[in-house]
Amino acid sequence: FPSHDKGHPNGTTASFSDFPSLHPLVVHFPIVLLLMAFILQAASLFVFREQLSWVVLITLAFGFAGAVVASNYVHPHTTDTISEHAALVLTEHERFASFTIWLSGTALLFKIISNFFLKRKLWIEILIAIVLLGAAISVGIAGHHGAQLVHIEGIGPQGIFLETNHHNNHKH
Repeated sequence: FPSHDKGHPNGTTASFSDFPSLHPLVVHFPIVLLLMAFILQAASLFVFREQLSWVVLITLAFGFAGAVVASNYVHPHTTDTISEHAALVLTEHERFASFTIWLSGTALLFKIISNFFLKRKLWIEILIAIVLLGAAISVGIAGHHGAQLVHIEGIGPQGIFLETNHHNNHKH
């Protein structure tokens, strides 16, 4: 168990090295950014089309980059001692995280094409909104499975069922 006197002088703030994985700290940024990208893209179909389009592009780029980092570079390995059910939940979590990356990457590519080459034609903006809806649903399902892993299956808190020899450098 981690010592409670690390980090901040009064012991209330842990340092990054105290965490068994940085995944939970990193993953919340792309979740929020990808959900906001969808909402802003949908809004841009009706109001402030050009201005919101640029905000969507930037939000989506950071959301996609954050999802890649959370999924590939700070995603912890689990030990072989997790239950069969937890392993199934983990597989689903990783599958929907992968869907999220592919869908948000596709939406980002389409958004770049739309902004720089097609001058935000309505048909591609609608297509982007649909792809972002898929990414938003996927990230929500991945998050639900992640919460289930932590709060129901007990994987991750205080490093339980996590391998520690990978130092947060996990690559699928």
